[in-house]
Formats: sequence, structure tokens, C-alpha cells
Amino acid sequence: MNIGLDMMGGDFAPLEAVKGAAEYLTTATADIKLTLIGDEAQIKTHLISHPIPSKKYTIVHASEVIEMNEHPTKALKEKRIHPLPWVFNYWQRERPMLSSAQAIPAP
Repeated sequence: MNIGLDMMGGDFAPLEAVKGAAEYLTTATADIKLTLIGDEAQIKTHLISHPIPSKKYTIVHASEVIEMNEHPTKALKEKRIHPLPWVFNYWQRERPMLSSAQAIPAP
């Protein structure tokens, strides 16, 4: 199964997201692969101190962040290199090939 994570959301991102992903993978019993979506350089910096086996993740670079004070609809239209629009676009492309019970494959 592949799980996509917005690494840039929340307080102390992406550090806390990397820590959570690393901790999850140490306890996961299923064959899980993560798609980490966010600023690649920042994610890689935190992967040094909180390593995840490279075969367990893929990074999709998204250079923009939607801030708390931004209007959601406007931000989705204007910021096309953010994790959320990337997921929506990917889902629209792949959805016809997936049943509702399948996980979204890595890009």
C-alpha cells in the first residue's frame, strides 16, 4: 500500500512529519510505501537525523505552502506546486484506473 503525506502541514513541519513517518514505519507490519510530498531539500535534511529506508519512500517536490491566513479556494487556484493540488491532480488522472478499494500508487 502507498500512503501520500503532506509533509509541509502543521506546526514544526516538515520535522514532525518526518519523525512521525519514521516512527510509523518502524512499527508497521504491512508492506507500506510512503509518498512524501513537500519541499524536497527540507525533507531530506530531516531524514538525516530520522532515517527511513530509501525503498520505503518517494519524495515528490512541492515548493509552495498554503499558509493559514490564505483563502483556501484562492490558494488552490494560484499555488499549483503545493501538495494538495498535486494530490487532487494525481487522483483525477488515476481514478478511472482504480477501484474505490485500491490505494493510490506512487507517481
